[in-house]
Amino acid sequence: MKTKESLVKELNLLTDKYSVQHFILKNHESKTAVEICDELKINLKKLVANRLALGGVVAENGFIQLDKVKAKKVIKNHLDTISKLQKKIKNSASVEQEKKIVKEKNTYTNHDGVYKQQARDKMVNAISQVDSPMGVIPTLPSYTGKLEMQILESVGRGFEFIGCERDFDTFHKLVNTIAENTKLRKFLKPRFCEIGEVIFNAKTDEFAHLILDYCGTINSFHKEIEYAIQNDLVKPNGTISITLSKNGIGNNAGIVGELLRQFPKGCFGDDKETEMGVKLFINKVMKPNYKVETFFNYYDSSPMMLIIIRRIS
Repeated sequence: MKTKESLVKELNLLTDKYSVQHFILKNHESKTAVEICDELKINLKKLVANRLALGGVVAENGFIQLDKVKAKKVIKNHLDTISKLQKKIKNSASVEQEKKIVKEKNTYTNHDGVYKQQARDKMVNAISQVDSPMGVIPTLPSYTGKLEMQILESVGRGFEFIGCERDFDTFHKLVNTIAENTKLRKFLKPRFCEIGEVIFNAKTDEFAHLILDYCGTINSFHKEIEYAIQNDLVKPNGTISITLSKNGIGNNAGIVGELLRQFPKGCFGDDKETEMGVKLFINKVMKPNYKVETFFNYYDSSPMMLIIIRRIS
């Protein structure tokens, strides 16, 4: 029986293969084999392997000729296998890991909200500061990759994004978005997984930044936020950007309820309890080598908050 680690490795390799072959299928008539290698940042050997898997040959003009029926079947099989692997990974997760990773059932849809863009601007500005590190950034891009594109356009290269998506349909859309965008193809690697799986398997100083652009509440994600801070997963001067919903939190439940019960009822006012609960939690898990740079309340389709934390040493 395969271990969870081997299943995750297999899933990530297959996702990479799917992404490359999907791009070849969509672009083989407009781009030469050499141009495809350049845009995907892959060597000729990798291109040949993926081209052969799709039943393709390189013509004299440098373009790839595909057996489209076979190619579409191969890619569909990849999607089916990805879905099966994800189910196996969930079933093989340890009890302890399952307790750590709490799954929200909703999927974020308000990508074009004005105030959401203000939140993105603040996250990008924090990442663009002098001495802010370059490197790997786990993110939650949904299917648009808007924030990742804004970082690449504003800050420039030097980043590789791990785009985590747990909803299969949204993941499929994300792969299509990446296939059609030159910059995202080079710098955003899609992963069909919970971002908590990336966090709990990471080591100290592994990431430049963390973008935890959640659409759920602190009660769902507090364990992975705490783990990231306590284990110094971002490099010195790196940021952890967190967006959280204020709706449906139930201030008598979860980590917020636990913290608020330490104070007289109504102490903060009903309209401020969720905000204070989140602030109390951040204060509880912070270490001396971190500081809160931003706390921004905003509204997209529902009341939200953005917290930006920087590791200062």
